[in-house]
Amino acid sequence: MSVEDPLRQPILRGPALLALLTACGGGLVNNNTSKDTATDDGIPNVYIAVDSIDFGSVEQLRTAGESVQVQNTGTATLEITAIEFSDTAFFASAGAGLQIPPGTSTTLALKFQPQDYVAHAGSVTISTNDPDEPDSIIALRGDVITDFDGDGHDITDAGGDDCDDTDPDIYPGAPDRWYDGIDSDCQGNDDYDQDGDGHQTDGRTGGTDCQDANPDINPDATDAWYDGVDSDCDGSDDYDKDGDGWRAEAFGAGSDCDDENPEVNPDGTERMNGFDDDCDGASDNKVPGTSADVVLSGAAAGDNAGWALTAGDLDEDGLDDLIIGSYNYQSGRGAVSIFDGADMVVSDGLTIEDGQNYFNGDGSTDY
Repeated sequence: MSVEDPLRQPILRGPALLALLTACGGGLVNNNTSKDTATDDGIPNVYIAVDSIDFGSVEQLRTAGESVQVQNTGTATLEITAIEFSDTAFFASAGAGLQIPPGTSTTLALKFQPQDYVAHAGSVTISTNDPDEPDSIIALRGDVITDFDGDGHDITDAGGDDCDDTDPDIYPGAPDRWYDGIDSDCQGNDDYDQDGDGHQTDGRTGGTDCQDANPDINPDATDAWYDGVDSDCDGSDDYDKDGDGWRAEAFGAGSDCDDENPEVNPDGTERMNGFDDDCDGASDNKVPGTSADVVLSGAAAGDNAGWALTAGDLDEDGLDDLIIGSYNYQSGRGAVSIFDGADMVVSDGLTIEDGQNYFNGDGSTDY
């Protein structure tokens, strides 16, 4: 039988082919009508009408099938002794030993089953016991569609750059919409991290990036105070550095006179410490006794210890002494206690009588 030349040159590589043989009755076909005739007594004669089969282009390594009729136009049983393929992309499931009685035919089902994205050109040789023409050769060819969705980009398995060859809207250079979970432009970037800082945006996938349009704002960033930007996404007030709930007065944002100390703010308690604890513009004024570091008591209730209080260097040793008056001491007798600045030991639990110098009034109502 004559064989067509050349199939197209391979642009892809290898897959598989399956041919199933099904015996059936039917008309006779032969690829060499010039040699054998049906009148040869006791001689089988093979007749195949086609000498080439084109499987066309298959979609993404799927299988394509074609069939060919093998007819016996002789007067003796035709036996197929072998079926051989020159390319492993094409196969037949039945082989030697298939017998075709005179005047009948068998349908040979061939399949092109590619395993890669290259074109295949080959042939199948069907060998029989036909004495004049034992070998019938059929040229085979087939290839694989590498751009299934028709967007102009081949699938990556075929050496292309289309990350999804089933969707024509997905290809390199396609418009990409952020936060839809689709990598439309095949860049491979995180669709929920627009600024590329490694943190997904808040509210989309449980991410913690509070500003996904700026790579300098994320939970790992360093936050500069008083610039109005929550750079580290911790949700804190950028004008309340000490976290006391009051914004810094220095930046015109609030009334906290010391934003480094959480105990200093308009709600702070004034103490004898040299600081304006309540931000009223004055230091150590209106100090309540309960805020003192150390409390000295009178000897008895109602002594009015500390009603008069001053400090000064009485002994001129360069150190201030503490002078405490108790005008109602002993029901009006009165007392003055002096704690020496050179040897002052003042702690909770002491009374004014524990001073280094202690003086009582002479009379019962000296005050």
